[in-house]
Amino acid sequence: MSELELQLLRFLEVGFSSLSAEEQACYEDILSREDWEIFDWVQGRQMPEGEIERRVVTLIRDANSGLKSW
Repeated sequence: MSELELQLLRFLEVGFSSLSAEEQACYEDILSREDWEIFDWVQGRQMPEGEIERRVVTLIRDANSGLKSW
């Protein structure tokens, strides 16, 4: 299992259920992107353009860094 998959799985386990319906739909849309693009976002090398996408990516990053307690 790749590092990206582990990070996304961790977020599903601890944070996905607390997202709004709009944020959950955004998360699902993010999964349709290229793995390298998602990985760069989650690693903080780049950020997506849209506000909601940035918010969801930040939540994913926080869930994996221990910054957000669910």
